[in-house]
Amino acid sequence: MCGIVGGLGIPKVAAELKSMLYFIQHRGQESAGMVTTGGEAEGRFCEHRANGLVNDVFTPDVLVKLQGGSGIGHNRYPTQENAVIQPVSREVGGEKWSVAHNGNLTNDIADFAVDTLLILDNLCDTDSSQPVPERVFAAIKDLQGAFSLLILHQDKEGRNTLLVVRDPQGFRPLCMAQYNGGYLFASESCAFNAIAEATFVRHIEAGEIVYVNAGGLNIYKPQSWQGKRKARCIFELIYFSRPDSRVETEGQMKNPVYVGQVQEELGRELARENPNVAADILVPVPMSGIRHAEGFHNEDQRIPLCQALTRSHYGQRTFIADGEGRLQKILRKFIFIIYLLSDKYIALVEDSIVRGSTMAVLIKAIKQVVGRVRGIVVLIASPPIKFPCFFGIYTPKKKELAFNKFGGVEQTRENIGADDLRYLSFDGMMNAVCRTTGIKAGDYCAACFSGEYPACVEIKNPQYRQEIE
Repeated sequence: MCGIVGGLGIPKVAAELKSMLYFIQHRGQESAGMVTTGGEAEGRFCEHRANGLVNDVFTPDVLVKLQGGSGIGHNRYPTQENAVIQPVSREVGGEKWSVAHNGNLTNDIADFAVDTLLILDNLCDTDSSQPVPERVFAAIKDLQGAFSLLILHQDKEGRNTLLVVRDPQGFRPLCMAQYNGGYLFASESCAFNAIAEATFVRHIEAGEIVYVNAGGLNIYKPQSWQGKRKARCIFELIYFSRPDSRVETEGQMKNPVYVGQVQEELGRELARENPNVAADILVPVPMSGIRHAEGFHNEDQRIPLCQALTRSHYGQRTFIADGEGRLQKILRKFIFIIYLLSDKYIALVEDSIVRGSTMAVLIKAIKQVVGRVRGIVVLIASPPIKFPCFFGIYTPKKKELAFNKFGGVEQTRENIGADDLRYLSFDGMMNAVCRTTGIKAGDYCAACFSGEYPACVEIKNPQYRQEIE
């Protein structure tokens, strides 16, 4: 999972892109990069990439060098071992291309260390006599898997075009806004909240290529991409996307629906399926379990909702951390309100369990810090994750997922150290999401729960064959 942002026709675009990247920092905390052009930088790309968080990468002295009114940016969340910091750029035949990619290709790309480099290579091989949107489509039409793209192109005369692409199945979110006479694009609408005058327009549709240049905004919908089965990632709504981001809904509904509303409905459905939970306090795991816990409490108010765990700022997401020092990371990540937790039977609400390591260490930490608890029941607002994701979320090999590794719900409960463990059913999850968004179940990808992959995963690629076994 990564975060991408872009803008064209925006004075001093670098400052706005930095603000937007900061607001979607949750989508990638390993590195960040930006490419800008235009203005005093006309005819060249200004580029900066580095490991670290957005505010550390784009310091004031760096922003001064990122000139122009057009640009793209990227927050990196690693989904491949051999990765580069995006956007990736290249000049060929007097033209310049730069690409920022969110997603993961499932084609056999053995000749490329990173799938984004395959996309860039394809773009550079296209016929420069053809219109830019058609060239972009020619470069990506045979790609499989998830690809939301921002592509910055500069022709031989120095004219800039920003192209925005969402794959025909729509795995990863992408949306647009208007601002100061220009256009902004981002993985999530919460990025636009960083700019007071930005006005949300809509989500980019699956199979759509939007391109902006000096002539304004245009839309290109390749015929061969239309009518394909949609596969919006359901885990985006459960965990990854920020609660204040707008959700894509059926028919671009007039009344906006937010991620937090979907999560609350998942929590309500969890309460409906588990009316007999006996606990003294309902405690959300921050920040991921807060909206789910509020939904649970709104449906069943027998158990008091208690913010007995709070989040220490700047802690990284621990589900992608290695096992070394995990307890210490948990102790730094959370603040334990001991007087609220002491001598209580605690119902912990969380969005999901991946490997089970984080939940196991959190339970251990609660018992260690608090000293005395009467018991802990873990309530998960999604079904057990049983299969790896090949479309941009770094879930491990099948055998490393908690449900498979431990051998079922009861064995998972025992290994994480809980007294009880309840998951939301698969049907309950689908019903809650579809009821809130109006989108039918068949238009979501839920392969990490069901194993039904909506796009080809080329098993001849040893990476995928190994991970799915």
